[in-house]
Amino acid sequence: MKTDISVDECMRRPLFGGYDSAAEFVTLGHPDKACDQIAGRILDQALKINPYSHVAIEMVACEGKVAIGGEVSPELLDKLDFRQIPIDVFSGMGYNQWPFRIRRGDVTVFTKEQSAEINEGVVAKAKSCSGNPRKERINAGDQGVMNGYAMFAPEREYMPAAVWLSQRLAMRLWEVTKKGIIPDLYADGKTQVIITNGRISSVTIAIHHGPSWHTESGQPIKLRKPIYEQVICPIVGEVDKFYVNGAGNFENGSIWADSAEVGRKIVIDQMGPDIPVGGGTLNGKDPSKVDLTGAVMARYIAKNIVANRLADEALVQFAFTIGQPEPDALNIHAPGWKLSQKPEDWVKEHPQEFPLTVEGMIEHLGLTKPNGWSYEQAAQFGFYGHRQFPWEKTVEVR
Repeated sequence: MKTDISVDECMRRPLFGGYDSAAEFVTLGHPDKACDQIAGRILDQALKINPYSHVAIEMVACEGKVAIGGEVSPELLDKLDFRQIPIDVFSGMGYNQWPFRIRRGDVTVFTKEQSAEINEGVVAKAKSCSGNPRKERINAGDQGVMNGYAMFAPEREYMPAAVWLSQRLAMRLWEVTKKGIIPDLYADGKTQVIITNGRISSVTIAIHHGPSWHTESGQPIKLRKPIYEQVICPIVGEVDKFYVNGAGNFENGSIWADSAEVGRKIVIDQMGPDIPVGGGTLNGKDPSKVDLTGAVMARYIAKNIVANRLADEALVQFAFTIGQPEPDALNIHAPGWKLSQKPEDWVKEHPQEFPLTVEGMIEHLGLTKPNGWSYEQAAQFGFYGHRQFPWEKTVEVR
Protein backbone atom coordinates (compact mmCIF):
# COMPACT_ATOMS: atom_id res chain seq x y z
CA MET A 1 0.00 0.00 0.00
CA LYS A 2 1.05 3.58 -0.62
CA THR A 3 2.22 5.55 2.38
CA ASP A 4 3.15 9.15 3.11
CA ILE A 5 1.87 10.51 -0.19
CA SER A 6 3.60 13.69 -1.37
CA VAL A 7 1.74 16.08 -3.64
CA ASP A 8 4.54 17.81 -5.54
CA GLU A 9 8.00 16.71 -4.48
CA CYS A 10 9.57 17.66 -7.81
CA MET A 11 8.19 21.14 -8.45
CA ARG A 12 7.78 24.49 -6.75
CA ARG A 13 4.65 25.45 -4.89
CA PRO A 14 1.93 26.02 -7.55
CA LEU A 15 -0.16 29.16 -7.57
CA PHE A 16 -3.37 27.16 -8.03
CA GLY A 17 -4.29 23.83 -6.46
CA GLY A 18 -1.33 24.00 -4.12
CA TYR A 19 0.17 22.52 -1.00
CA ASP A 20 -2.73 23.52 1.23
CA SER A 21 -6.01 22.79 -0.51
CA ALA A 22 -9.16 20.71 -0.47
CA ALA A 23 -11.53 19.34 -3.10
CA GLU A 24 -14.58 17.13 -3.34
CA PHE A 25 -16.16 14.93 -5.97
CA VAL A 26 -19.41 13.01 -6.35
CA THR A 27 -20.48 9.70 -7.85
CA LEU A 28 -23.08 9.01 -10.52
CA GLY A 29 -26.09 8.74 -8.23
CA HIS A 30 -25.59 12.06 -6.51
CA PRO A 31 -28.84 13.91 -7.29
CA ASP A 32 -27.20 16.87 -9.06
CA LYS A 33 -24.87 14.59 -11.03
CA ALA A 34 -27.81 12.42 -12.05
CA CYS A 35 -29.45 15.50 -13.56
CA ASP A 36 -26.22 16.33 -15.37
CA GLN A 37 -26.12 12.84 -16.88
CA ILE A 38 -29.73 13.01 -18.04
CA ALA A 39 -28.96 16.34 -19.72
CA GLY A 40 -25.83 14.77 -21.25
CA ARG A 41 -27.76 11.83 -22.66
CA ILE A 42 -30.38 14.17 -24.14
CA LEU A 43 -27.58 16.09 -25.88
CA ASP A 44 -25.92 12.88 -27.11
CA GLN A 45 -29.17 11.65 -28.64
CA ALA A 46 -29.91 15.06 -30.14
CA LEU A 47 -26.52 15.22 -31.87
CA LYS A 48 -27.09 11.77 -33.36
CA ILE A 49 -30.31 13.07 -34.90
CA ASN A 50 -28.68 16.30 -36.08
CA PRO A 51 -25.05 17.23 -35.28
CA TYR A 52 -26.05 20.88 -35.39
CA SER A 53 -28.93 20.53 -32.95
CA HIS A 54 -29.39 23.32 -30.46
CA VAL A 55 -29.94 22.11 -26.92
CA ALA A 56 -30.22 24.03 -23.66
CA ILE A 57 -31.66 21.65 -21.08
CA GLU A 58 -32.52 22.44 -17.48
CA MET A 59 -33.84 20.02 -14.91
CA VAL A 60 -35.13 19.76 -11.37
CA ALA A 61 -35.53 16.51 -9.43
CA CYS A 62 -36.96 15.80 -5.99
CA GLU A 63 -39.00 13.15 -4.17
CA GLY A 64 -38.26 10.66 -6.94
CA LYS A 65 -39.69 12.90 -9.64
CA VAL A 66 -37.98 14.72 -12.52
CA ALA A 67 -39.03 17.89 -14.38
CA ILE A 68 -37.21 18.59 -17.66
CA GLY A 69 -37.35 22.01 -19.28
CA GLY A 70 -35.41 24.08 -21.77
CA GLU A 71 -35.09 24.93 -25.44
CA VAL A 72 -34.19 22.59 -28.29
CA SER A 73 -34.22 22.55 -32.08
CA PRO A 74 -37.80 22.00 -33.30
CA GLU A 75 -37.20 18.57 -34.86
CA LEU A 76 -36.14 17.17 -31.48
CA LEU A 77 -39.50 17.83 -29.85
CA ASP A 78 -41.03 14.85 -31.67
CA LYS A 79 -37.96 12.65 -32.10
CA LEU A 80 -36.64 12.48 -28.52
CA ASP A 81 -38.42 10.49 -25.82
CA PHE A 82 -37.63 12.87 -23.00
CA ARG A 83 -39.60 10.85 -20.43
CA GLN A 84 -37.71 7.61 -21.03
CA ILE A 85 -34.21 9.06 -20.74
CA PRO A 86 -34.29 9.69 -16.94
CA ILE A 87 -35.67 6.18 -16.40
CA ASP A 88 -32.80 4.65 -18.39
CA VAL A 89 -30.15 6.77 -16.65
CA PHE A 90 -31.30 5.90 -13.14
CA SER A 91 -31.80 2.26 -14.06
CA GLY A 92 -28.22 2.12 -15.35
CA MET A 93 -27.03 3.26 -11.94
CA GLY A 94 -28.92 0.48 -10.21
CA TYR A 95 -31.86 2.62 -9.11
CA ASN A 96 -34.46 0.33 -10.69
CA GLN A 97 -36.31 -1.30 -7.79
CA TRP A 98 -38.68 -0.07 -5.13
CA PRO A 99 -38.29 2.23 -3.27
CA PHE A 100 -35.62 3.72 -5.57
CA ARG A 101 -37.04 3.80 -9.07
CA ILE A 102 -38.86 6.21 -11.34
CA ARG A 103 -41.56 5.63 -13.93
CA ARG A 104 -42.84 7.63 -16.90
CA GLY A 105 -45.49 9.24 -14.74
CA ASP A 106 -42.72 10.62 -12.50
CA VAL A 107 -41.21 12.64 -15.38
CA THR A 108 -42.67 15.98 -16.53
CA VAL A 109 -41.44 17.69 -19.70
CA PHE A 110 -41.56 21.43 -20.44
CA THR A 111 -39.25 21.66 -23.45
CA LYS A 112 -39.96 24.10 -26.27
CA GLU A 113 -38.45 25.30 -29.54
CA GLN A 114 -35.33 27.45 -29.28
CA SER A 115 -35.74 31.20 -29.69
CA ALA A 116 -35.58 32.18 -33.37
CA GLU A 117 -33.70 35.36 -32.42
CA ILE A 118 -30.91 33.38 -30.75
CA ASN A 119 -30.79 30.91 -33.62
CA GLU A 120 -30.38 33.69 -36.16
CA GLY A 121 -27.48 35.14 -34.20
CA VAL A 122 -25.73 31.84 -33.62
CA VAL A 123 -26.08 30.37 -37.08
CA ALA A 124 -25.17 33.44 -39.12
CA LYS A 125 -24.76 33.74 -42.84
CA ALA A 126 -21.12 34.45 -43.50
CA LYS A 127 -20.69 36.85 -46.40
CA SER A 128 -18.26 36.84 -49.27
CA CYS A 129 -16.22 39.92 -50.20
CA SER A 130 -19.06 41.02 -52.47
CA GLY A 131 -21.47 40.95 -49.55
CA ASN A 132 -23.49 38.00 -50.84
CA PRO A 133 -24.38 35.10 -48.52
CA ARG A 134 -21.73 32.38 -48.76
CA LYS A 135 -22.41 29.73 -46.12
CA GLU A 136 -23.62 29.29 -42.58
CA ARG A 137 -21.21 30.07 -39.76
CA ILE A 138 -21.51 29.14 -36.10
CA ASN A 139 -21.12 32.13 -33.78
CA ALA A 140 -21.01 32.29 -30.00
CA GLY A 141 -24.35 31.25 -28.55
CA ASP A 142 -23.93 33.35 -25.43
CA GLN A 143 -21.69 35.91 -23.79
CA GLY A 144 -19.44 35.18 -20.86
CA VAL A 145 -16.01 34.32 -19.54
CA MET A 146 -14.51 30.81 -19.57
CA ASN A 147 -11.35 29.48 -17.91
CA GLY A 148 -9.17 26.43 -18.41
CA TYR A 149 -6.29 25.29 -16.21
CA ALA A 150 -3.43 22.80 -16.22
CA MET A 151 -0.29 22.24 -14.15
CA PHE A 152 2.72 20.10 -14.97
CA ALA A 153 1.67 16.88 -13.27
CA PRO A 154 1.39 14.23 -16.02
CA GLU A 155 0.93 11.50 -13.41
CA ARG A 156 -2.31 13.29 -12.44
CA GLU A 157 -3.42 14.23 -15.98
CA TYR A 158 -2.10 17.77 -15.35
CA MET A 159 -4.61 18.41 -12.57
CA PRO A 160 -4.27 19.69 -8.98
CA ALA A 161 -3.73 16.88 -6.49
CA ALA A 162 -6.78 17.35 -4.26
CA VAL A 163 -9.31 17.37 -7.09
CA TRP A 164 -7.59 14.53 -8.99
CA LEU A 165 -7.49 12.32 -5.91
CA SER A 166 -11.09 13.07 -4.95
CA GLN A 167 -12.11 12.29 -8.55
CA ARG A 168 -10.25 8.96 -8.48
CA LEU A 169 -11.78 8.11 -5.10
CA ALA A 170 -15.24 8.74 -6.55
CA MET A 171 -14.46 6.51 -9.53
CA ARG A 172 -13.24 3.75 -7.22
CA LEU A 173 -16.28 4.17 -4.98
CA TRP A 174 -18.55 3.63 -7.98
CA GLU A 175 -16.45 0.63 -9.08
CA VAL A 176 -16.83 -1.20 -5.76
CA THR A 177 -20.55 -0.38 -5.84
CA LYS A 178 -21.20 -1.49 -9.43
CA LYS A 179 -19.14 -4.68 -9.19
CA GLY A 180 -20.47 -5.62 -5.75
CA ILE A 181 -16.97 -5.66 -4.27
CA ILE A 182 -18.71 -4.11 -1.29
CA PRO A 183 -22.31 -5.40 -1.44
CA ASP A 184 -25.54 -3.51 -0.79
CA LEU A 185 -24.30 -0.07 -1.84
CA TYR A 186 -26.04 2.45 -4.10
CA ALA A 187 -24.68 4.97 -6.59
CA ASP A 188 -25.04 8.17 -4.53
CA GLY A 189 -21.69 9.04 -2.97
CA LYS A 190 -19.27 11.86 -2.23
CA THR A 191 -15.53 12.04 -1.65
CA GLN A 192 -13.27 14.74 -0.25
CA VAL A 193 -9.51 15.13 0.09
CA ILE A 194 -7.70 17.68 2.23
CA ILE A 195 -4.01 18.41 1.65
CA THR A 196 -1.94 20.16 4.31
CA ASN A 197 1.70 21.12 3.83
CA GLY A 198 1.86 19.08 0.65
CA ARG A 199 0.53 15.85 2.15
CA ILE A 200 -2.86 14.19 2.42
CA SER A 201 -4.16 15.00 5.88
CA SER A 202 -7.79 13.85 5.64
CA VAL A 203 -10.15 11.83 3.44
CA THR A 204 -13.94 11.79 3.67
CA ILE A 205 -16.28 9.29 2.03
CA ALA A 206 -20.08 9.21 2.02
CA ILE A 207 -22.03 6.40 0.33
CA HIS A 208 -25.71 5.49 0.06
CA HIS A 209 -26.17 1.96 1.45
CA GLY A 210 -28.80 -0.68 2.02
CA PRO A 211 -30.17 -2.02 5.33
CA SER A 212 -27.41 -4.62 5.79
CA TRP A 213 -25.02 -1.77 6.70
CA HIS A 214 -27.40 -0.15 9.20
CA THR A 215 -25.54 0.96 12.32
CA GLU A 216 -27.26 1.23 15.67
CA SER A 217 -26.98 4.56 17.44
CA GLY A 218 -23.70 4.98 19.27
CA GLN A 219 -22.01 2.05 17.49
CA PRO A 220 -19.04 2.28 15.07
CA ILE A 221 -19.98 2.74 11.41
CA LYS A 222 -20.03 -0.74 9.85
CA LEU A 223 -18.80 0.52 6.49
CA ARG A 224 -15.72 2.21 7.91
CA LYS A 225 -13.33 -0.76 7.54
CA PRO A 226 -14.40 -2.03 4.06
CA ILE A 227 -14.44 1.50 2.60
CA TYR A 228 -10.98 2.17 4.00
CA GLU A 229 -9.56 -1.09 2.64
CA GLN A 230 -11.34 -1.18 -0.73
CA VAL A 231 -11.65 2.50 -1.65
CA ILE A 232 -9.26 4.74 0.27
CA CYS A 233 -6.10 2.62 0.43
CA PRO A 234 -6.03 1.63 -3.28
CA ILE A 235 -6.13 5.31 -4.28
CA VAL A 236 -4.26 7.33 -1.64
CA GLY A 237 -2.63 4.68 0.54
CA GLU A 238 -2.77 4.67 4.32
CA VAL A 239 -4.07 7.79 6.03
CA ASP A 240 -4.46 8.49 9.74
CA LYS A 241 -7.59 10.63 9.49
CA PHE A 242 -10.59 9.54 7.47
CA TYR A 243 -14.35 9.64 7.76
CA VAL A 244 -17.02 7.31 6.39
CA ASN A 245 -20.66 8.47 6.50
CA GLY A 246 -19.93 11.07 9.13
CA ALA A 247 -23.62 11.61 9.98
CA GLY A 248 -24.28 7.90 10.52
CA ASN A 249 -26.66 5.84 8.40
CA PHE A 250 -27.23 6.87 4.76
CA GLU A 251 -30.15 4.65 3.71
CA ASN A 252 -32.23 7.19 1.78
CA GLY A 253 -30.30 8.69 -1.12
CA SER A 254 -30.17 10.40 -4.50
CA ILE A 255 -33.31 12.23 -5.68
CA TRP A 256 -35.40 10.38 -3.11
CA ALA A 257 -33.54 12.16 -0.32
CA ASP A 258 -32.58 15.54 -1.76
CA SER A 259 -33.51 18.05 -4.45
CA ALA A 260 -31.32 18.44 -7.52
CA GLU A 261 -30.63 20.61 -10.55
CA VAL A 262 -28.48 20.55 -13.67
CA GLY A 263 -25.23 22.48 -13.24
CA ARG A 264 -24.96 22.71 -9.47
CA LYS A 265 -21.69 20.77 -9.57
CA ILE A 266 -20.02 23.31 -11.87
CA VAL A 267 -16.96 23.63 -9.60
CA ILE A 268 -16.42 19.87 -9.57
CA ASP A 269 -16.74 19.71 -13.35
CA GLN A 270 -14.27 22.56 -13.84
CA MET A 271 -11.44 21.24 -11.66
CA GLY A 272 -12.29 22.18 -8.12
CA PRO A 273 -12.42 25.20 -5.82
CA ASP A 274 -8.81 26.31 -6.26
CA ILE A 275 -9.26 27.05 -9.97
CA PRO A 276 -11.16 30.13 -11.20
CA VAL A 277 -14.53 29.18 -12.69
CA GLY A 278 -16.14 31.23 -15.44
CA GLY A 279 -19.27 30.94 -17.50
CA GLY A 280 -22.01 28.48 -16.62
CA THR A 281 -22.41 24.74 -16.41
CA LEU A 282 -20.88 22.53 -19.10
CA ASN A 283 -23.82 20.13 -19.01
CA GLY A 284 -26.94 20.06 -21.15
CA LYS A 285 -25.68 22.57 -23.73
CA ASP A 286 -24.84 22.05 -27.38
CA PRO A 287 -21.38 23.20 -28.56
CA SER A 288 -22.61 26.55 -29.87
CA LYS A 289 -22.85 27.49 -26.20
CA VAL A 290 -19.41 28.85 -25.39
CA ASP A 291 -19.82 27.98 -21.71
CA LEU A 292 -18.99 24.49 -22.97
CA THR A 293 -16.81 25.06 -26.02
CA GLY A 294 -14.76 27.95 -24.63
CA ALA A 295 -14.08 26.10 -21.38
CA VAL A 296 -12.86 22.86 -22.96
CA MET A 297 -10.73 24.74 -25.53
CA ALA A 298 -9.20 26.80 -22.72
CA ARG A 299 -8.34 23.57 -20.89
CA TYR A 300 -6.94 22.09 -24.13
CA ILE A 301 -4.65 25.08 -24.64
CA ALA A 302 -3.57 25.14 -20.98
CA LYS A 303 -2.79 21.43 -20.94
CA ASN A 304 -0.71 21.66 -24.10
CA ILE A 305 1.23 24.65 -22.79
CA VAL A 306 2.44 22.67 -19.78
CA ALA A 307 2.74 19.37 -21.68
CA ASN A 308 5.13 21.12 -24.07
CA ARG A 309 7.08 22.36 -21.02
CA LEU A 310 6.54 26.02 -21.84
CA ALA A 311 5.34 26.79 -18.29
CA ASP A 312 4.77 25.04 -14.98
CA GLU A 313 1.13 26.09 -14.94
CA ALA A 314 -1.31 27.75 -17.30
CA LEU A 315 -4.62 29.49 -16.74
CA VAL A 316 -6.30 30.35 -20.05
CA GLN A 317 -9.25 32.74 -20.17
CA PHE A 318 -11.67 33.56 -22.98
CA ALA A 319 -14.36 36.26 -23.09
CA PHE A 320 -17.11 35.99 -25.71
CA THR A 321 -19.96 38.13 -27.01
CA ILE A 322 -23.12 36.43 -28.24
CA GLY A 323 -23.44 36.32 -32.03
CA GLN A 324 -19.71 36.89 -32.63
CA PRO A 325 -17.42 34.33 -34.30
CA GLU A 326 -14.32 34.89 -32.14
CA PRO A 327 -13.59 35.67 -28.49
CA ASP A 328 -13.20 39.31 -27.53
CA ALA A 329 -10.35 38.45 -25.21
CA LEU A 330 -7.71 35.77 -24.77
CA ASN A 331 -5.71 36.05 -21.54
CA ILE A 332 -3.11 33.53 -20.41
CA HIS A 333 -1.45 33.43 -17.01
CA ALA A 334 1.57 31.09 -17.32
CA PRO A 335 4.11 31.30 -14.47
CA GLY A 336 7.60 30.40 -15.62
CA TRP A 337 6.83 31.06 -19.32
CA LYS A 338 9.92 30.05 -21.27
CA LEU A 339 9.57 31.91 -24.58
CA SER A 340 10.27 35.54 -25.38
CA GLN A 341 6.91 36.08 -27.10
CA LYS A 342 3.77 36.36 -25.01
CA PRO A 343 1.79 33.13 -24.51
CA GLU A 344 -1.24 34.70 -26.23
CA ASP A 345 0.87 35.37 -29.33
CA TRP A 346 2.24 31.84 -29.26
CA VAL A 347 -1.30 30.44 -29.30
CA LYS A 348 -2.32 32.72 -32.17
CA GLU A 349 0.72 31.61 -34.18
CA HIS A 350 -0.57 27.99 -34.09
CA PRO A 351 -4.12 28.18 -35.51
CA GLN A 352 -3.99 24.60 -36.73
CA GLU A 353 -3.55 23.33 -33.19
CA PHE A 354 -5.50 26.08 -31.40
CA PRO A 355 -8.27 27.56 -33.58
CA LEU A 356 -9.85 30.60 -31.96
CA THR A 357 -13.17 30.86 -33.77
CA VAL A 358 -16.18 29.17 -32.24
CA GLU A 359 -16.66 27.12 -35.39
CA GLY A 360 -12.96 26.20 -35.46
CA MET A 361 -13.01 25.07 -31.83
CA ILE A 362 -16.05 22.89 -32.43
CA GLU A 363 -14.56 21.27 -35.53
CA HIS A 364 -11.07 20.80 -34.09
CA LEU A 365 -12.36 19.03 -30.97
CA GLY A 366 -15.17 17.17 -32.75
CA LEU A 367 -17.75 18.53 -30.32
CA THR A 368 -20.81 17.98 -32.53
CA LYS A 369 -19.86 14.41 -33.45
CA PRO A 370 -18.56 12.59 -30.36
CA ASN A 371 -16.41 9.62 -31.35
CA GLY A 372 -15.38 7.21 -28.60
CA TRP A 373 -16.84 9.44 -25.91
CA SER A 374 -20.14 11.03 -24.93
CA TYR A 375 -21.43 14.04 -23.04
CA GLU A 376 -23.11 11.67 -20.62
CA GLN A 377 -19.67 10.23 -19.78
CA ALA A 378 -18.34 13.74 -19.26
CA ALA A 379 -21.19 14.41 -16.86
CA GLN A 380 -20.39 11.30 -14.83
CA PHE A 381 -16.88 11.94 -13.52
CA GLY A 382 -15.99 15.38 -14.84
CA PHE A 383 -14.88 16.82 -18.16
CA TYR A 384 -11.18 16.79 -17.24
CA GLY A 385 -8.69 14.07 -16.38
CA HIS A 386 -9.99 11.42 -18.82
CA ARG A 387 -7.97 10.73 -21.93
CA GLN A 388 -10.87 9.71 -24.18
CA PHE A 389 -12.05 13.31 -24.41
CA PRO A 390 -10.51 15.24 -27.33
CA TRP A 391 -9.78 18.35 -25.24
CA GLU A 392 -7.62 16.17 -22.97
CA LYS A 393 -5.24 15.17 -25.77
CA THR A 394 -1.71 16.53 -25.82
CA VAL A 395 0.18 17.29 -29.04
CA GLU A 396 3.74 18.31 -29.75
CA VAL A 397 3.64 21.92 -30.89
CA ARG A 398 6.62 23.25 -32.86
